[in-house]
Amino acid sequence: MNELLRATIEEFVSSPAFGLVRCRLNRFYDRLRVATQKCSVTVDDNSYYVVPYKDRAVHFLMEVLDATPTASTNDSSTERGMLLPGRSTIAGKTAILLEKVVNAMDSSRFAIIPLVFVSLELSQKHRIYESVLFKTMRRSGEVCYLDMNGRMYNTFDEFMRHNMLPYGILCYEKLLRIGGTSLRFKQKIVGVRRRLWQSADILLVTIYLISCIGLLKESIPSFGLLTAGSNMYLMTRGVQNYFDLGHFRGFSTTRKKLINIMLITMNVVTLSVVSVPFSFRMVEQLSEYSLALLGGTGLVSLSWMFQQLLLSQSV
Repeated sequence: MNELLRATIEEFVSSPAFGLVRCRLNRFYDRLRVATQKCSVTVDDNSYYVVPYKDRAVHFLMEVLDATPTASTNDSSTERGMLLPGRSTIAGKTAILLEKVVNAMDSSRFAIIPLVFVSLELSQKHRIYESVLFKTMRRSGEVCYLDMNGRMYNTFDEFMRHNMLPYGILCYEKLLRIGGTSLRFKQKIVGVRRRLWQSADILLVTIYLISCIGLLKESIPSFGLLTAGSNMYLMTRGVQNYFDLGHFRGFSTTRKKLINIMLITMNVVTLSVVSVPFSFRMVEQLSEYSLALLGGTGLVSLSWMFQQLLLSQSV
């Protein structure tokens, strides 16, 4: 796996996309310098931008991201959550995201870390997106990081491990600075684990649905074992996702938490009432209640799986 990732990085470094990433970073620093002067933003000794008013902070960040209403609208690409394709074309959506991020900050001081994402998806290989990561302070004085979706991380390394980015190469500079030329930047492949989880989710939900159909037609214990295994996997994934949502702050996560709670509950009940008893021949025939429970769990699992797939397209 490491050799494959290294070969992917080497291919990227030798491709034209590498030079485009450097240009994007240089343009970002140019915009940052101009926006700092235009918005009369103060910069302290630690490269933190001091913006006392939230609406002023949003305006400053809109200038930095080149997402003002006067930006070019000829680009046919659209925003993908925290990934902005070059010059943003939908200023209103960017403003809403930035307002939520700024409202989630406890401090009026923040640093900006530029990010450039290069997609490795087959459908859009080497397509380039821009985003930023905010470094700010909690009320307790501890440093934290916020991405464009308001997801909060305790350290930069935690962001690199647990970000919600799809499969691709993330280019970044940890060194915070006001301007200059971007000569060196780091690259890391992200989204590999996320991609594996998505494949496993699709596989296990499919196995569960096929097993349910098998139980409806033939009362064979082996189908019960397959549903039991799928129930345990989906229950575990629901718990994992529920706690992952703890990174979000200042954003509505009720619906996302609810679907995970439903997934956990339905799979626990189905496992204990239907799958395990039927697998060990504790019951011979499935009742109408058991069949309804299997169907309901299937619908909830499908809804959860599609939500996960949509999340991968919106970050």
